[in-house]
Amino acid sequence: MSQGRNDLCACGSGKKYKKCCMKKEQVVELKERKEERFHRQKQSLVYQLEEFFAGSLTPSKVREMNDVFYNRITYRRKDMEGFFQFWMYFFYRYDNGLRGIEWFWKEMGNRLSTQEAEMAKRWLEMKPRFLTAIEEKDEVIVYEDYRTGETFPCAKDLGTTATQLAWSSTVALLEPLGDVYYFNGLRMFQSPNKLQKAYEHVDALAEDAGKEFDEAVMEAYPDILEIFLTNAYRSREEVPISTYTYTFRVKESTSATSFLMNEPDVFIENQGVEEVQFSWVKNWLLYKDNEAAGDIQLGEVYAKLTAKDGFLTAVLYTKDYQDTLLEKMNDNSLEYLGMEEEVIGYGPSVTLSQNAIYLQEGVPEYFIPIAQTALTVDLDVEIPTLGNKSLRESVAQGETEKVEWWLRGSEYNEQYRMLEEFGHLTVTPDYNTIRRKLGMPLSPFVTGGEKRQSSIQPIQMKDPNLNYIIEGEVSYYQDLGITPETKDAFYARDLVLFFKEKVQGKSQATYRKYRASLYDIRILLEVSGVGSWEECDEAFWCRYVVEELVDMYYMVSPTHMKEMISVIKAFVKWLDDHKNLGIYHDVARYFKEHEAEIFSKTVSVK
Repeated sequence: MSQGRNDLCACGSGKKYKKCCMKKEQVVELKERKEERFHRQKQSLVYQLEEFFAGSLTPSKVREMNDVFYNRITYRRKDMEGFFQFWMYFFYRYDNGLRGIEWFWKEMGNRLSTQEAEMAKRWLEMKPRFLTAIEEKDEVIVYEDYRTGETFPCAKDLGTTATQLAWSSTVALLEPLGDVYYFNGLRMFQSPNKLQKAYEHVDALAEDAGKEFDEAVMEAYPDILEIFLTNAYRSREEVPISTYTYTFRVKESTSATSFLMNEPDVFIENQGVEEVQFSWVKNWLLYKDNEAAGDIQLGEVYAKLTAKDGFLTAVLYTKDYQDTLLEKMNDNSLEYLGMEEEVIGYGPSVTLSQNAIYLQEGVPEYFIPIAQTALTVDLDVEIPTLGNKSLRESVAQGETEKVEWWLRGSEYNEQYRMLEEFGHLTVTPDYNTIRRKLGMPLSPFVTGGEKRQSSIQPIQMKDPNLNYIIEGEVSYYQDLGITPETKDAFYARDLVLFFKEKVQGKSQATYRKYRASLYDIRILLEVSGVGSWEECDEAFWCRYVVEELVDMYYMVSPTHMKEMISVIKAFVKWLDDHKNLGIYHDVARYFKEHEAEIFSKTVSVK
């Protein structure tokens, strides 16, 4: 039913429609029309720019400019051609001494319409600004100019603003429209630390060459892109990253296993017939967060232990725990044989570590990195970029600006890591509790704002058989449909171990293949009633699984069946190697001999 101008407004304000929501709707409609006209005009002017340069530049000149641009950029993205064109139009000075937009205006300005000419003049006046997002509102994101301190409300429209990451930073051109600004051309959002590095590079270039800062920016634009694209750790000195494997001979298997199981800090990770895997975990902490439905417990994994074939191996991630390990393993059932160091890569000088993590029921997996952030951002640890001072010490000495930018960079990086891993930022790490302790202004990008509270405290683990999750494993369990209720089933751990082994470092297609097939196998194991791998004989894999698969899906395509058989054979071979079942050859022979019969049950989808 339509609403008359003089009717009471449906919003319940008590005012007439014409003096209430009708006016608001007209304002919104006017704004939308204005924006639409602005973007149409912008597209038209860009097209004319493209046409002008297509007719003004020879192929050899374009190749020369291409070499100039790309010789200064090591790391490239798919959209670099767009940045090259953006540089051509607004930054590069041609042989006539003019930038692209200046050349275009000189030659074509008198041919533009009044509106196009006004826009072109704005483009002439635009200067690159070093911008950091400092506040998000309903319709705009407010950016601050790193150099001048000016603020610019930028419209949230047509992808013109950054993602939801805290303190997203960029070097860009801004074009005003009414009381808001729009980004003009391409821009690359990065951490505030990279913005600082880019600014320092341009500032030094301007000082060395005796040029104005704005002119130096024009010349240094490819360098800025290079800084934005280069890995943050590239300039740091890289050192070998090693693991350390200590080997012991097991004199008496039962005694050694009992010894380890009775150690309060050693937890059974996986127990098989031929192999038992343990984790030695200490320094347990309890993380509480008012945005979480429960608590998170974190422990530091000192070593991964494996008992197999009469030997016990202990893998350490740092030699700091060597003496403690040898002291712990000083038991009559074990004989120490020696240590081997393995270099697994190169990187910045950091300590390789791993956490054991237990999530209380109802706490999502994305709270793992949130809790780890609270663990790693230590207020009293020396930080190289702060002159080897701690956050607390730097604040006490009045270096709050340095601390502010360090916190901004850390918050951006942690949110970026979470977004990469989970694809969303439902809850962000709590930097406001950290800032509150330091007496620093709160971050506007923390979930819960000023109400956010969290804490992390040492605890004593009372249950030595606690079922913890090694970080990064939860997703494998979830992808295979293994729930908290079924995670202790005989098949659960082996399915996950096999899944991880087959898909880590592989393509998405391989990941999907194994996930889909192992998901089906998990369902069939769940409903079959079998209680051990020993009960899963040739008949189970060759007939029960294939027949049940057809019943489960009613119609199974040849591709689906082929992938399922491939995964079954690989998994049975894996079980042979790890569980000594000895059925792989019989299973493989069955599938080969009965291939026609099996595929007769499939249905091709056209």
